[in-house]
Amino acid sequence: WFSWKNEFLTYMKSADQAENDKEKWGMMLLNRVGPIGQEIYRTFTFDNDYSKEDINILLNKFDHYCAFENRKKSTDEDIDIYVNNLK
Repeated sequence: WFSWKNEFLTYMKSADQAENDKEKWGMMLLNRVGPIGQEIYRTFTFDNDYSKEDINILLNKFDHYCAFENRKKSTDEDIDIYVNNLK
């Protein structure tokens, strides 16, 4: 995700250098994440309809999802600390 996100943002910044259409970036992200990304997106909750297309909110939600999914407990890590970090 994180490599893909960087490539996506690089593309969007080159396509919209002045960032005049940044409100459309969220829709472009949703268009490019593919079917698995769409499934993940449908699990997200939002405060309002505008948030569903806000690029910063979407990136934050995908970042948190992917960080959580990739988090593994190390052998010497206390279980309470591990669980607390997942929150």
